[in-house]
Amino acid sequence: MESIYNQVVHTVLMMTSLCGTPGTGKTTTSDRLRADGLNVVGLTELIKDLGADEGSDPGTGELIVDLGVLRTVLEDWAGRTKGDIMVEGHLSYLVPASLVLLFRTDPNLVLNRLLARGYPEEKARENAEAEAVSYLLFKCMEREREALSGKDWTELPEGCPVVLETDTTEMGPAEQAEWVRSMVGARKEKRYIDMLPFRPPVVDWIEVVSGWY
Repeated sequence: MESIYNQVVHTVLMMTSLCGTPGTGKTTTSDRLRADGLNVVGLTELIKDLGADEGSDPGTGELIVDLGVLRTVLEDWAGRTKGDIMVEGHLSYLVPASLVLLFRTDPNLVLNRLLARGYPEEKARENAEAEAVSYLLFKCMEREREALSGKDWTELPEGCPVVLETDTTEMGPAEQAEWVRSMVGARKEKRYIDMLPFRPPVVDWIEVVSGWY
């Protein structure tokens, strides 16, 4: 079966996924990037616009989606979208992006941020535990491996996801936005030496969460 990365007709100059567990700073950074003139689309709003949701979680307000359906809808949307664009959201790894930027944050900080936002404790802990075990990194790398088909990551053409991650625990919005801009530029210009320090695995929370159990 032909890879979906060969099937999608890309008219986008370059699509980037800004991904991360809720509470890692994606939305704040996106607001900063928008203020700087970048075209950043929130995945939640995009899902609503595309009619790809099945309602929302009454506890958190998060949209309920069928991941298979969402992936198909996003691939169709990407094929009709023009210009550089960044999609921000914890499921944004599903878009056929050329670059997936994954924010990682101390799970204890994730937990505290989500509780402060009013998340139910069970849901906040679920997200913190997902961050602790690198759940989203696994999903992102799964997408990259699908595209690799035996190639080295430096050989991936645009439209195929190169995954990079960074620890944002001690970073503010300005520093996070600068890292995003730097990595987008490196991917476009094929500056692999600049991307290499952020190739997974970079972050490990084993010591951080060792006191949980």
